[in-house]
Order: sequence, then structure tokens, then C-alpha cells
Amino acid sequence: MLAMVDKLKQRLRQKEYRRLFVLIMASKVVGVVLLLIAIKAVSTYLFTPAFADDTPQPPAYVNPMNTMWTVIAAFLVFFMQAGFMMLEAEFARTRETVNVLLEGIVDTCSCLLSRAGPAAAGVYVCNEGGRHRTGGMIAE
Repeated sequence: MLAMVDKLKQRLRQKEYRRLFVLIMASKVVGVVLLLIAIKAVSTYLFTPAFADDTPQPPAYVNPMNTMWTVIAAFLVFFMQAGFMMLEAEFARTRETVNVLLEGIVDTCSCLLSRAGPAAAGVYVCNEGGRHRTGGMIAE
């Protein structure tokens, strides 16, 4: 480490290396400034309020229809997982078929527990009339 510092000091005494060092540092500063300007421009363009009219309240049957479509899609995904499991078992050797099937079942169960378990325990956050439900508690 000390040798590197000595080498840096020796190079900074030379005019050409000092000029190169200043040029590199100035280009990095200019690059950071241009990046910050670009970030500010994009955030100003994308995150300004639209001042649009309020949307009308959807009919009462829309939310149950969305829920049913989501449930149907989830069942389709589970059946698709079972189909992939059978396809993978078909391509495996006979002695590995049980391992492949068990892997598919464990994968499906772990996905189910990781998604449905926290929601069933009330860990999710939802909006209930202006209140946020987290961890089974309702906070204002």
C-alpha cells in the first residue's frame, strides 16, 4: 500500500500525469453532473401530477369478477405446473422419476406457502377505507 502511495506521488510530480489526472477527474465530474441533470429531467417529466378528473366508481360486480379471474388463472397455473412436472418426469430416467415428481410437488407447495401463507396470516397490506392493514392490525 505504501509503495502505491509513493508511486502516485512520484507520478503526480510529472506534468503529463497531473494533466491526465485532472482531465480524468473533470470528465468524471461532468459525467456525474450530466447524469444528475438527466435524472432530474426524467423525474420532472414522469412524476408530475396529471390533474385529471376523478374516475367514476366502478360497478359493484367488477371487484368479484376480477377476483374470480385471478383465482381461475391461479388454478390454471397450478395445473400447468403439474403438466410440466409430468413432462419432466417423462424425460427423466426411470430411477430418477420419483425424485423429479417429488421436486415438482415440493416446488408447488413452497410456492403456495410463500404466496398464500403470508396473505392468510394477515401480513399483507391492503387499503380498507383509508386504513392500512398490516400484520393483522389496523392502523390509521
